[in-house]
Amino acid sequence: MINRIEYSQLTNFSELIKKTMGLIDQTKNKTTESMFIRTYFEELDRVTKGLEIGKVTAIVGRPAMGKTLFALRIVRNVVNAGTTTLVFSLSLCKEEWTKCFLCSSANVDLHKTRIGYLNEEETVRLSEAAQKFSSLPLFVNDEDRRLEDITKTISESIKEQNVELVLIDGMSDLYGNTLQSSKSRGLRYDKQLKFLKEMAAQWNIPILVTQSLSRRIERNPYLLIPKHEYGIKEGNLSEHASRILQLYREEYYNPKKHNRGG
Repeated sequence: MINRIEYSQLTNFSELIKKTMGLIDQTKNKTTESMFIRTYFEELDRVTKGLEIGKVTAIVGRPAMGKTLFALRIVRNVVNAGTTTLVFSLSLCKEEWTKCFLCSSANVDLHKTRIGYLNEEETVRLSEAAQKFSSLPLFVNDEDRRLEDITKTISESIKEQNVELVLIDGMSDLYGNTLQSSKSRGLRYDKQLKFLKEMAAQWNIPILVTQSLSRRIERNPYLLIPKHEYGIKEGNLSEHASRILQLYREEYYNPKKHNRGG
């Protein structure tokens, strides 16, 4: 076994230290603005500095935890600051995603727009939000369903529209055929995540994805707070995403909680 080692692949540690210190110096000389895009959530930016450029950031949580809502609020903040953003809505059609976006921005109950029950004040707020965001640099796509098509659209949009941030809302829908075995789906998803990671670095932009955790974790009575390592068996998200933001609403598991929505 020792004789099979390819010595050309070995790196002297002193050379590795020199290279590593050079990378650290490069990072030190960069400004925060050149390395991150702020989310304008003050506490989140204080801890994370924002969305890291050239990296993948994942928003995870079980279904109905508010992943899409949180993601579109980040998008709303960054486009308000002038950052050109491209959204791939894989779980909602683009009209429904836009409706969620406007209702969140105008503080209007989304359900009221679906049943046609809006009062005059809410209608005014929605109209003002629509007017405000209609001129901002935001693009929404719900047609591309394969990673190959998504990456092609991103490349074209970077060249033509100067896109600086990408959101893939509903990463789970890129798994492929749900009839595939868990192992097959896992290998496919792992390749997709690895490819996204490589492309984010190549494009030098942050990629934000939303990812559902499995409901299976709720069957474990010892997990009071679900953790992504129990929920994501398909693919190694921890390896490919620079940061994982897990959403957790305690009132879902504890309906008697007084501070609901906290």
